[in-house]
Amino acid sequence: MYHHMFSLLMMYLQVGCIFSDISDIELENLKTLIWMASRRGVQFVFMGSGQTPGLNSALEYFEEELKDENMRFLNKYDEYLAHLVLAGSDIMLCPSFDDTVLQIPLKAMRYGAMPILLDFTDSKYGHFVDRDLEGTEFSRYINDTFSNMPLNQAIDELKNNPSKWDKKIVDAMTKDFSWDAECCDIHISAYTTIKNL
Repeated sequence: MYHHMFSLLMMYLQVGCIFSDISDIELENLKTLIWMASRRGVQFVFMGSGQTPGLNSALEYFEEELKDENMRFLNKYDEYLAHLVLAGSDIMLCPSFDDTVLQIPLKAMRYGAMPILLDFTDSKYGHFVDRDLEGTEFSRYINDTFSNMPLNQAIDELKNNPSKWDKKIVDAMTKDFSWDAECCDIHISAYTTIKNL
């Protein structure tokens, strides 16, 4: 919560994004998004996850092409830096809320950053729903709380209604989506049922 107050005092909102993959179309849409948001006092920090060889070079070229002082790209994935990006961001752009590898939406909420879905209509992520995940408490919470909020609306809410923003962030930070909180009882019940067949 303190980094939100600090960034408000600095008059810049911090938006982080840790990518594992991005298509050319998504990259073009992202350029437009960054250009528009940086004009509103938003700073971006991007990091590639290192899982896709061409991603880092694409993002480096992207940074060079934009030449925007409000955008930085960290060209190698580092766990320590990833935690700093999460902790220093007011908003984390997420290619998907169903991220089972990097778990950026979950980590963002834990660090006090609002996860906002990058929802490009042409995106391979845009309409993908993992039916196995949508029944979890985490999935229901994140979809109900954050899925219908585009970046522009999140920026407006943070700037114009910081108390509402802080309440939403504190609520997200206090949620327990751990194994013990949600899954353990379900799996024990399923195991017991199968064992008794």
